[in-house]
Amino acid sequence: MKAIFSHQYYALVDCNSFYVSCERLFQPALKKRPVVVLSNNDGCMIALSKEAKALGLKMGGAYHENRDIILKNQVETFSSNYNLYQNISNRVMMLLSEMSSKIEVYSIDEAFLDLSLIGEQELFEHAQNIKETVQKQVGIPVSVGIGRTKVLAKLANELAKKSPRAKGIVCLDCARYEAAALEKTLVHQIWGVGKKLSLKLELLGLKTAQDLCDYPNDKVLHKIGTKKMLEIRDELRGISCLSFIVRDKKKNIGSSKSFGKKVFSIIELKEALANYATRAAFKMRSQGSRAKYIAIYMRTNPFDRNSSQHCEGAYLRLEFSTLDTREIISKAWALADEIFLPGYAYKKAGIELSEFEDRDEYQLVLGQKINWSAEKLMDTMDRVNARFGDNTLKVMACGTHNPWKMLSQMKSQRHTTHILEAPKVRSCI
Repeated sequence: MKAIFSHQYYALVDCNSFYVSCERLFQPALKKRPVVVLSNNDGCMIALSKEAKALGLKMGGAYHENRDIILKNQVETFSSNYNLYQNISNRVMMLLSEMSSKIEVYSIDEAFLDLSLIGEQELFEHAQNIKETVQKQVGIPVSVGIGRTKVLAKLANELAKKSPRAKGIVCLDCARYEAAALEKTLVHQIWGVGKKLSLKLELLGLKTAQDLCDYPNDKVLHKIGTKKMLEIRDELRGISCLSFIVRDKKKNIGSSKSFGKKVFSIIELKEALANYATRAAFKMRSQGSRAKYIAIYMRTNPFDRNSSQHCEGAYLRLEFSTLDTREIISKAWALADEIFLPGYAYKKAGIELSEFEDRDEYQLVLGQKINWSAEKLMDTMDRVNARFGDNTLKVMACGTHNPWKMLSQMKSQRHTTHILEAPKVRSCI
């Protein structure tokens, strides 16, 4: 099919091995060394440097099963440091927003940019500027893929990461480059096409993105993958079908984690819920919302066949919405009293807030009063914690020792989010 090129282009900017890059940012000696970042409770490997991958380590592999390889090859291993990663991500996204008329933050390490205001002759130069600016001002290496649609931009980005010749940039700004990229990309590598769909496409004889692009039978594609498959096919043809999403406020906010040890006591479980409620309430206030709906759940370890199992949740809907962490904790504790069963070894709990109202524009009900002192207290806590680090100020219900908290025995410092852990600079004068 002959391509008809338009002036509309998108860029996908992807931070390379993002969690690993964040760790290397403050420890330059790790630049050429194998590095691994672990999931919650130091369970699985969720980020690997190319040096770690070269040793045969796999994404999602269990840490304890690969410990011999890690120790033998002196692989630097870190527990997840999500406060640091999110802060660095915010810096990258803020910088990218200055280089585009519109930005869609797709994940913590990826963003689509609208390049409609960039001339076609300037696309590659703009991609170079993005890459160099993020590297210079934040210190994070990125790959940039540019295409006429979001799927083509994603495809270009994958090629930019894999090809040494590309040096982190692939710009599909002409028919020749686009055709070559489609031929190199297998159907299972296309964004939005998983393993199951790719097997069905291969049965039709469609092995590459170019094959899918040229396939004319809409009815067959719709039967295989519904309307989504037709949109992917058209996106490969340069027809933009996937809307550009400028993300609005979240409709629900949750916080949950597995415990570092088995929890039998309702006191410890409530303490954990208080901490999760504190985190969720902070996120809610950060987007200018207050909640009317509170839900909690608790469960044992479903993989422990030697223990009795219990998994249950509970919820309530408030008469008036709230942003007060103390009230949310109080309601969560009341729900916990309803569903907790003695004698079970609980492994995880969580809380979710929803049915949000705008903090400043919601409708008051006759007789309803706003607790202004509570609002000022929450604002003060948020400002203090933003300046001096999470949990500098917290509700007493959160406790201090937290024996149930996740295992994070190899966690790096919170260099950018906690004043006591900020990098120290020494003067030579």
